[in-house]
Amino acid sequence: MRRWLGFIGLVSITLPLCTLSEIATASPPASAMEWRITAPTNWVGDGQQPVAFLNVATDDAGNVYVANFSSALVFDGQTGALQHAIVDSTRTVVQYDDVEPVGDGTIWVADSKSFLVHLLAADGTVVRSIAPTIADSPDSRMAPNELEIGPDGNLYVMYSSAHTVMQVFTPDGGFVRSFDMGDSKLSTGLNDFAFGPDGNLYIAGVSTVRVFDVEGVMVTETFAPDFVAASTAGIHGITVDLAGNVYVGGNAFADDGSLVAAIYKLDANGQLVAQFGHAQQRPNWGSEFQPEELGFTVSMAILPEGQVVISDLNGAYSQLLRVTMAG
Repeated sequence: MRRWLGFIGLVSITLPLCTLSEIATASPPASAMEWRITAPTNWVGDGQQPVAFLNVATDDAGNVYVANFSSALVFDGQTGALQHAIVDSTRTVVQYDDVEPVGDGTIWVADSKSFLVHLLAADGTVVRSIAPTIADSPDSRMAPNELEIGPDGNLYVMYSSAHTVMQVFTPDGGFVRSFDMGDSKLSTGLNDFAFGPDGNLYIAGVSTVRVFDVEGVMVTETFAPDFVAASTAGIHGITVDLAGNVYVGGNAFADDGSLVAAIYKLDANGQLVAQFGHAQQRPNWGSEFQPEELGFTVSMAILPEGQVVISDLNGAYSQLLRVTMAG
């Protein structure tokens, strides 16, 4: 079994900001990191320990669930301690791309390699598997990359194909509806989504944030248009808290060739109120993250008390952070 090589610590520090003059004329308030876990990426790991941190989710009890490429890991959201791993021993699940806790000990897993989503029991037993309805994209394999349980209790699954498609299923796996989330040029860049307290879906793309209702009707074509237009950061992750604040993470190249990366907190009107972190620069990619550094910002989730959990990786390391955002 591979030894844990990162660290788990409870650290109360205030980190320097990554300030983008294109986004804000004055620096937003600082945000505090409370714990951070780092581990080397190990694509052939057994899944009982960190392999590669992908998407992240939380539950009402304050647990953190991480899609770990070959398993789902469960962490204590208060301390960052690894509690246990959920692994399908039959290998029906090929790759753990995203995870969503149901609340009864079971979890949904998006598996882009088997083209299915799976419901797993707490011991890893496969309870149910759901295939996409292919009428939307009969000429391509639809790979599920992201999933969330909606306010109606149904399962929402984002698929990558010629267009990015959202399909909705009942908890028992019954097909409810499907909708396309944009033209093909835009859809190739859609990569994450989250539900807001208004019941709408906030969908992140490389250069936009769109808002849809649960029926697939577009509510807002571009959320925070001033921020999106001014920002050079490609948007990779998104989450929304109970107050309607929207958090986006991203990275991109600045005009001078350096990397820009941060987590941005926007209020419900799309105004920037806080940010966290700065980019690990390309010469250091593959090195262990320093406390304030961000790489790709794979995914984010909100804990019950409002802290943000961030899943991130670079070429050789994964990290998981708990941060209290200012504002």
